[in-house]
Amino acid sequence: MRRTLPSLNPARTRPWVWALGVSGLVHTALLWPAGSPPWENRPLAADAALQTRALLLPAPTSVLEPIAVTAPARTAKKPLPAAAPAPPAEPAPPPTAIAPAAEWLYLLRQNGKEGIARLSWQPQDGGYQLRLARELEGRKLPGRRSQGALDGQGLAPQASNFRRDEGLISFSASSEQVALPPGVQDRISWWLQLAAIVAGAPQRFGPGSEIRLPVAGLRGEAHEWVFEVLAEEPLPLPQGVVAATLHLRRAALGPYDGGIELWLDPARGHLPVRLLVGRAEERGWELQLLNDKAKP
Repeated sequence: MRRTLPSLNPARTRPWVWALGVSGLVHTALLWPAGSPPWENRPLAADAALQTRALLLPAPTSVLEPIAVTAPARTAKKPLPAAAPAPPAEPAPPPTAIAPAAEWLYLLRQNGKEGIARLSWQPQDGGYQLRLARELEGRKLPGRRSQGALDGQGLAPQASNFRRDEGLISFSASSEQVALPPGVQDRISWWLQLAAIVAGAPQRFGPGSEIRLPVAGLRGEAHEWVFEVLAEEPLPLPQGVVAATLHLRRAALGPYDGGIELWLDPARGHLPVRLLVGRAEERGWELQLLNDKAKP
């Protein structure tokens, strides 16, 4: 069912409309600034000075939860690579004191037989000559000879295969070459070199100490010989007792090497007054001083 609004009677509503309009004009006049009636032509609002008011708004009161701040984890620093260690410095050569010239006669024992050996040592003019001659029951045995220079390290043999200018040892049976160690000695010069080292600083070589000496082998190759100082002891010899000698020993180098023992006499420039190479009764030989005034 459709509902209709009641119609208004114009005779009843006109007084109320006029009353409402008059009331609005009165309120407008009262609220408008004095001297400026609303019906007067007013300039546009854009021509009037702009008036602004600052509005203070209350601060927000929302509560924020604290945020935990975690410090970043520290990354372990990688250690810097260590500097390469410097190569060890070469030890200074030991001081030496060269024995004076000598002509010594020894008793030679070998294979159960006896003979004589003669040592001739002649240092002169910055060089030297060294010779060992041997004979057994009237039969001559192969001798040994060495010659060379005398320098700050003692004896410097000039063997045919010692190429000192090049720092090499060569071999007649092959083209092989090896480094020539500083201070290397031949098969006979080591006697005098060992004496020169001990005589240069005798206080350094008490019992328990060692002396290292490079020596060329039978085929020319160099090996380091290590002599151990065993004791200071008296030594009986055919010519009498030597009151104090320095007893040294070099261990065997292999199955065909019997080792070496020798006794040095400080009163004779530390030259060996007894020398034992291997076993005298088994391919070895022994020397004992007979006379240190012998002539060649």
